[in-house]
Amino acid sequence: MSSTASEPAGEPKTTSPRRHHAVELELNACGVECCPHDAHKGLVAVASYLHRPGDEDTPQSRVGQLYLYDLRPSGDGVIDADVDDADAQSSQTDWSFARVAAPLETRAIFELAWAPASWLDATGPALAQADAGGVVALYPR
Repeated sequence: MSSTASEPAGEPKTTSPRRHHAVELELNACGVECCPHDAHKGLVAVASYLHRPGDEDTPQSRVGQLYLYDLRPSGDGVIDADVDDADAQSSQTDWSFARVAAPLETRAIFELAWAPASWLDATGPALAQADAGGVVALYPR
């Protein structure tokens, strides 16, 4: 096996990550949480925030939006987080990143987490959110 100046002998070849999908939000993106539950593993929650500095007449504020997307392959492929075969993953190039609901206006979002599987009910998974107002909210799907 030969080596090059950029690849010392015995080190694996590295590749740069490729952008899979991108969505531009109205505010600054500050967090993303993929649903871990098998029946809902295409759900992606995205948190955003914006700090609005105050002035003499208006106090400062931190606003946010919560987005919920459904990420699915457009073709006949399936999402499989356990697939290690790079060829199998790269063959699924067409993806749908559809908004599930209108953005939810909140205070700036500090943290998101999907509730454990034991909390699943007929409506689906629940999502917890901590915001800049000191509120922790739980949203059912």
